[in-house]
Amino acid sequence: MKLLFENWRKYIDEVCDDTEGAINIAQDVHATQTRRSGEPYFIHPEAVAKYVEFYGYSKQDDKIVEIVAYLHDSVEDAEDPEAVKARIKEECPEALPVILALSHDKKILPNYNDYIRTLLGDDLVSQRALIIKLLDMLHNSQDVGPGDRQYKKYHEALTSIQDHFGGKPPILTDEHWNALMDRLGKPSEENIQDRAAELENKR
Repeated sequence: MKLLFENWRKYIDEVCDDTEGAINIAQDVHATQTRRSGEPYFIHPEAVAKYVEFYGYSKQDDKIVEIVAYLHDSVEDAEDPEAVKARIKEECPEALPVILALSHDKKILPNYNDYIRTLLGDDLVSQRALIIKLLDMLHNSQDVGPGDRQYKKYHEALTSIQDHFGGKPPILTDEHWNALMDRLGKPSEENIQDRAAELENKR
């Protein structure tokens, strides 16, 4: 049994040691999709994957977080979710539970904060999912910029996370958390005032 587990572990490590397969899946799923800016949707998971390294989550011997970054919207946005799940399972089995945890079924959990609370466990799947969700939120806030309603949703989610952990989640790096708080930590009213001032300065 021990030998069988070690062989299985070796197989898992081999199929999860690079991101090429994940990139191919994400490009296929998002091929015809665009951002609100009109740009190809793939620039978003690509940016989140770059954030994995930039904010200190990249590990030479563990590519799971980076793979999940590329694939975090793939099941949720796929025309055939079951086929995409099968491809991910073949490419990197350990990534699939994290991606499924990140997939937000609004019919089951219409409240965004209830969904966020499902990512606050201390198990490895939840920790990886929370990292990617908060990198996803950060890129969305920097790239297309959230509207007032989305900003409020993100701000309230961060407040719930702070309340749960009593501050910064232990799994997050200081650089990532500080970037989130700088971008999304203010109440919605203060954010509106800041954006109005930014627009005024650009005139």
